[in-house]
Amino acid sequence: MTPLDGIAVALYFAVIVGVGLWQRRRTAATLEAHFLGERRISWPLLALSGAISNFDLTGTMWIVSVLYTLGVQAWWQQWMWGVALPAFGLAYMAKWVRRSAAITGAEWMITRFGDDAAGRAARYAYASVAVLFTAGSVAYALQGMIKFSDYFFKEEIAPATWSYLESIVGVSPSIFVSLAVLGVTTAYVIAGGLYSVVATDVVQAIVLTASALIIAGIAYAHATPQLMAEHVPSDFADLTPMWRLTGWRLAERPDLAPFGWFVIAWVGKGFLTNAGGPAQMYDFQRYLAARSSRDACKLAAAWPFFLAPRWAMTMGIVLLALTNQTPTNDPEQIMPAILRDFLPAGVRGFVLAGLVAAFMTTLAATVNSGAAYLATDLYIPLVRSAASRTPMLAVSGAATLAIVVLGAVAGVYSSSIDVIWNWLQMSFVSGLVIPNCLRWYWWRLNGWGYAAGVLTGSISSLLWLLAPSPGDYYAFLGIAACTAIASVVASLLTAATPRAVLVSFYETVRPFGFWRPIARESRKSHLGLCTAELGVALTLFNLFVGICGVTALYLLPMYLVGRWHVEAMTCGVVFVVVICVLRYSWWPMLPADTPLTASEHRV
Repeated sequence: MTPLDGIAVALYFAVIVGVGLWQRRRTAATLEAHFLGERRISWPLLALSGAISNFDLTGTMWIVSVLYTLGVQAWWQQWMWGVALPAFGLAYMAKWVRRSAAITGAEWMITRFGDDAAGRAARYAYASVAVLFTAGSVAYALQGMIKFSDYFFKEEIAPATWSYLESIVGVSPSIFVSLAVLGVTTAYVIAGGLYSVVATDVVQAIVLTASALIIAGIAYAHATPQLMAEHVPSDFADLTPMWRLTGWRLAERPDLAPFGWFVIAWVGKGFLTNAGGPAQMYDFQRYLAARSSRDACKLAAAWPFFLAPRWAMTMGIVLLALTNQTPTNDPEQIMPAILRDFLPAGVRGFVLAGLVAAFMTTLAATVNSGAAYLATDLYIPLVRSAASRTPMLAVSGAATLAIVVLGAVAGVYSSSIDVIWNWLQMSFVSGLVIPNCLRWYWWRLNGWGYAAGVLTGSISSLLWLLAPSPGDYYAFLGIAACTAIASVVASLLTAATPRAVLVSFYETVRPFGFWRPIARESRKSHLGLCTAELGVALTLFNLFVGICGVTALYLLPMYLVGRWHVEAMTCGVVFVVVICVLRYSWWPMLPADTPLTASEHRV
């Protein structure tokens, strides 16, 4: 790194810390204000914050690695996480979440299952796995930062100096740098809660978007048609799913040879994950923080627009690596290799600041939401029932530190981004998808059934770590089947959720699915439904159209950077058609713009 690069990074840190501390003045007296920004933040800012929270350093390194080894076929692997979540949110899930008016997803359990032993069991079970998932996400993010720092900085420092620094700090300098960035992020999260997270996300969004466009532009200029023809496989841009890998893909990833089964598992798991509601903590939190259910739907629709530059950036890095034949034995380190060796001085520092921003913004959102679960769903109900401002803000700070320390230990001792990510998504989260789906669509699921399913899934995913893994599709199918059986059996063997709770939930949230007995009872009551809802058929139509739109929006910049103009034009046409269709099938049907408060919905 040149002095100019160092100045760019130092300036970024000064700005981001200053913004985070400036927002400390808005820290409010209640946990709802601290974790949800008093539900006063506008929907465009929440959409930007949520999207940029997805634009993480480690995830970008992972996407680059799978694009490099699979080509555009890697898009199917993206389904294992919430890549299609905005479509589910705009169609119906965002308004369902916001109407519950909880502070966290675990507190939502009380709205759904009641404040009795069964409801509290569901709440504690969800909060426990949420804290574990958050700590795992911190470990995943930290492992990426360590790998990035190790490759990016080690070549810049003489071996003797590197060894000397390691002897002083007691750990590898790359680990020390990563932990330092983690500490800075933790400080501004504790200082200002969601206000600090959103404010710093705005700054980080500017830097990240500019960085992504710079890399995409450099790649487009450098990856000429001649170089592409020489170094990029002719079927690199083929999106049609393959039943078995062949050719160069099989040589790169022989473990994915039965590719069709993996595609089925990835898409099936992703569909169930999104149908069960936002489960990645900070996305649930953004919907809950919206001013109204109408704003929640709008922020879900705006979410993917802020993420589109990321896909241009990842394809740009991959094409630079392919056309320059970048030497590396680890695909996860392709991104730092390209940035270090290819970008000019000054630009390198600016982009580095943007990627550090990506690490910090995702970490901030993850830690803030995880601390909310630990403080409001475990500490308050189990340890104390009421608290004044000072003790509770101290509790939120302690919860944040606890999650960071747990995740940091796991991250330092991990060896691979792919191992952590695949275990989190295809094993651990697979234990949540069935209970999370049933809670929305089946009235008979009770708190005991939900808790049994979640705990069974968590234990199964931990046992999976000890067994030889024959494939992600086995993990998903096996763990999901165990949780489904546990949830259904436990629910049928125990008493149903009290009718008053179910009727209140149904009339407030207005879900569709297997709710006929509760719908009949609701019609008998004099409360009725608050507003007319879209029919299920139109809702599912909007969902399908939304998935097509999100897919086209993300693939469009990837194809443009690679000069695959026919594919890019196809994606552009699909996206325009989607916008036109949603203008008439979705926009006029949005819920009324009426804010909903927690006191209105408390069961």
